[in-house]
Amino acid sequence: MRFDDNVSETLMEKAPRIRRTASRSLLVVGLSVSLASCSIGSEGRQGSALAALGLQSQSTIAVFEAKLGDEVLFALPAFNNQSADPITIESVRVLKVPAGFKVLGYRTLKYTQSDGMMLSWSSRTSKDEFPALALSERGVKGLVIPARSYGDRYALVQAKLTAHPAAALEDVEVVYRQRGTTYHQEMVARWVVRMVGEPHNYT
Repeated sequence: MRFDDNVSETLMEKAPRIRRTASRSLLVVGLSVSLASCSIGSEGRQGSALAALGLQSQSTIAVFEAKLGDEVLFALPAFNNQSADPITIESVRVLKVPAGFKVLGYRTLKYTQSDGMMLSWSSRTSKDEFPALALSERGVKGLVIPARSYGDRYALVQAKLTAHPAAALEDVEVVYRQRGTTYHQEMVARWVVRMVGEPHNYT
């Protein structure tokens, strides 16, 4: 099942497809989207090259029936470069990492490898999925996004469940270089994990 109906037709004309995975992830559209102002500890100047209305940037993604020790992958908002110049990604980081999650790193996948944009992946359901970890590449530094393009890769956060999650993972900062200057942007996103036996909700 794909989620094309949840994104405007205009956006989808240029955007990669989104795919649902066997980890029973769901995309819930309707959260507000914002590019936050400069935050403490951010690198470079406030940027605006990345579109606020990127795929997955106005949504909640959830994985259900998780257990302690599971590893999960969650797609970050797509790198939709709306500017007239290419950008080079320096780093990404999830800004709110509550107790119960240990971030293992950030990875990238080609849209063509996952038949669109893979929303999430869980190690416990990996036998029913394509080998996401094997196909993905560690790190995002050096990834080039051409002008007015999504590029050919998107980023994911890899995390391990070390305890019952205290809250959701939230928001992401992207640091990139353009024309010799370093910029940063923050985008709104939310990733929820529900443990075995918990209600299937997004709060």
